[in-house]
Amino acid sequence: MRRRLELIDGHRIDLSLRTLKLFGSDPALRVRRGESLWALRLSTGTVTLFLRHPADDGFAEAEAWGDGASEAIERLPTLLGADDRRAGEFAPSAEPLRTLQRRFRGLRLPRSGAVFDVLVRTVIEQKVSGKEAHRSFRRLVALHGESAPGPGELRLPPSPSRLAELDWAELHPLGLEQRRARILHGVARLAR
Repeated sequence: MRRRLELIDGHRIDLSLRTLKLFGSDPALRVRRGESLWALRLSTGTVTLFLRHPADDGFAEAEAWGDGASEAIERLPTLLGADDRRAGEFAPSAEPLRTLQRRFRGLRLPRSGAVFDVLVRTVIEQKVSGKEAHRSFRRLVALHGESAPGPGELRLPPSPSRLAELDWAELHPLGLEQRRARILHGVARLAR
């Protein structure tokens, strides 16, 4: 499935998608200037989105694979942050905010709806260095995640049901102590 989306007010897809990247080499998201590859879990299933977003032509082109492809194409503006406020609608009065607005011109906030995946990453990041968190997350995804549909060899974090099946003995070698493992199990059991 494909879709072409007009970008307004200098919207930069690469800058916007980088806000979702919690680690340098995220197994589910590759962002480059001009094109990106993003794997995510939507309500209708997993999907991989290939996005071409040249900086100078004002359009983004998307191609999607997987059970969630139709939903991703339909929700593309929201996924990419195109529904975020336009530049003229956000006029901060404080100088630090105005400085940030100028510095990150083109940034829009995407809304993936992938709350579970973000929660897993957030729990893994607690009380350890970024390097340790990155290593634990990559190991978790490599051993218990799933291959994303389509091109690019991206991997998705484990589904809630898969993560709920794992016991502490399986998570400990990944660098997750009992407290974070217990929180991950609770999050997985509550996920819809």
